[in-house]
Amino acid sequence: MVTINAALETALKSLSTHTAALNTVNHNIANMNNEWYSRQIANITATDAMTYIGIKGQIGTGSKIGSIERIRDIYLDKQIMLQRQYTGEWNILNRTYESLRAIFPEIDGITGGLNSQLQEFYADWAKLADAADKAEKETDPTLKLQYQAEVEAAKREIYQTAEGVTNYFNSKSSTLTNMQIELNKDLRLTIQSINQYLKQIYEYNRQIANIYSIGQNPNDILDKRNEAMNKLAELINFDFGNRSDGTVVIHINGHILVNGADGYNAMTTMGSTRDSKLEDVGLFEYLGAQPVKVNDLITGGQLGGILKARDESLLWYKVQLDNLANSMITVINNVHRTGVNASGLQSNLDFFIGSRAADIALNPQLFSGAMITYKHFGTNDIADIIANLENKVVNNWLTTATLPYTAGSTLGRNGILRINGIDIAYNSSDTIATLVNKINTNVSEVSAIFDETSRRFYIYSNQLIVIQEFNSNGSVPAPTDPPTLLNKFGIYQEKQSSGPINYPGSLVKNIINYGDLGNTWDVEDLILNIQPYKYGTVVIDYNNTSTETQWTNQQSIIQTIVNITGITGGKPYMLMPFSFDERNQKFSFATSLPGGGNTILPFLVSDKVGNLTQTLNITENIKFGEYYPIIVGRLEGELETSQNILSQHAAALSLYQQMQDNLTKVNEDEELARAKAYQRAYDASVRLLSIIDEMLNMLINRTATPSERWQ
Repeated sequence: MVTINAALETALKSLSTHTAALNTVNHNIANMNNEWYSRQIANITATDAMTYIGIKGQIGTGSKIGSIERIRDIYLDKQIMLQRQYTGEWNILNRTYESLRAIFPEIDGITGGLNSQLQEFYADWAKLADAADKAEKETDPTLKLQYQAEVEAAKREIYQTAEGVTNYFNSKSSTLTNMQIELNKDLRLTIQSINQYLKQIYEYNRQIANIYSIGQNPNDILDKRNEAMNKLAELINFDFGNRSDGTVVIHINGHILVNGADGYNAMTTMGSTRDSKLEDVGLFEYLGAQPVKVNDLITGGQLGGILKARDESLLWYKVQLDNLANSMITVINNVHRTGVNASGLQSNLDFFIGSRAADIALNPQLFSGAMITYKHFGTNDIADIIANLENKVVNNWLTTATLPYTAGSTLGRNGILRINGIDIAYNSSDTIATLVNKINTNVSEVSAIFDETSRRFYIYSNQLIVIQEFNSNGSVPAPTDPPTLLNKFGIYQEKQSSGPINYPGSLVKNIINYGDLGNTWDVEDLILNIQPYKYGTVVIDYNNTSTETQWTNQQSIIQTIVNITGITGGKPYMLMPFSFDERNQKFSFATSLPGGGNTILPFLVSDKVGNLTQTLNITENIKFGEYYPIIVGRLEGELETSQNILSQHAAALSLYQQMQDNLTKVNEDEELARAKAYQRAYDASVRLLSIIDEMLNMLINRTATPSERWQ
């Protein structure tokens, strides 16, 4: 039988249910301005009905709160975290490229930077060449003294401009290094923040597991964990999975960061094997174990951006400045040391000292420019060659081994040298000095020097060099003809690393022992500016033929050398020695004259797959005057790209966040409408209680009482 107490219980349940539902609305409204809050809904369900014999159907017993549901789209959460990883990374990269604007002001049209200094440097040498030519040719004593004074003034001007150039190199390299160090400080702080969030997520996991275990929904703690995971995503890339107990497992490429409610693995900094000023990222994977380097696993978030900016972007600009500085040091010193001093002897005086942008400086023995040389076999040939250097290809030239000849040795045959289409006729009585002067009549396109101390030729050109030799009548030399100069001098074409392979203060080894069969690229990457990939393919283009060879970073360096040196077997003869200069820390490729031939062809070395040529600092076909503008142009492109990518990811993040907000954010009008509905239900329950109260009063106070006594 249905009792009145059952009706009372039903009304009381309704009061309790709608009070709880109203409290849920209150909680939602109280957190309207909580960025990380997910609105909650009280799911009202019917309580279990009662069955009475003799009554068809069941008698309802009221309502209850079945659950307090947290409204959240898990898919959108994953997308939001992914976009936060991207924006965290590209915020750092964009900030880095913006900072580089100050180092390379030419990107904003400012003309007072290194590029204008370099142009002025070459222009000053042109002034010296002009003044020296006038001074040498002038016969009037008064005018001769005037021109000689102009020569000395031009030398001082060159010294001052060159000093500005070296200061620019030093300053830019120092600034780039300081930027790397500042990013390293950011790396430490970022790792500290990452560890804090990892600990928070682990603690939340424990609480969540405990609450789920007693059948409750830890909605607010889930929001707090979601906040911590979103903030972690801004700092580092990660993947995560959900366990059945409600906890999450966070990892980077299988390396566990948070293991549900069981614990978390902290990250740390560890000493870098490549540069003592910088640090690597380590992960403590096991209790008591040494940290494992995980740099390669970190590809997103602010930490990924820091590593990419520090170890790739800034390093690239640093390496390029080093390459340009070293190329200038190498070629200008080669030319300048052949100039003669006041005694008419070769000075053997280097113009620069140092080997990279950080330490390039003027030779103190120049004595403020007084000892600058400007001629060798002509009136101004040295000055003229350096003045036209900006139009010459970087680190690609013709040269020879040490020759058994002097500048006065005669050539011994009549013939024609054709260098990039320019014919240079010579006679048997011409000396080496005469031949050099004849080549230098075309100094803007091709120039030559002969070092009387090392007894070596160098020929520089404004493009990759094709050199041919013919008899004086234009015919191809026959085997019975006197030896050609190409054979006699053993001229070969060389392509060399643009800069030294390693940096000072960060070396584990001083040289690459390429003769050691056990030495592999992955071992030697400790002293390479740019680390080699795991594998790759090198392409040699020669005589309209492309030949490929594969390499891996596990391959011994001597095997790579053997492969590259021998890849032209069965094709038109090509000598391709591949060697390493231990003193100057440079690799070089070379090709010489085919047996019985009369032409030395250029070659190109490039990467089809991988980055071996970048690792070796082998540059493309770039002229001195183009090198720095290419660096600036790269920055301009990277800055624009970073801005676009950052904007795209920020827009995607905003879109996903808006979609999530539309679903999960508290809507005031909706909550108030829901509160009104709960209030009406509550009021109805109160009125029902009042009716039941009257029924009880009737039952208790009036049963068996005559009606005339009712009050």
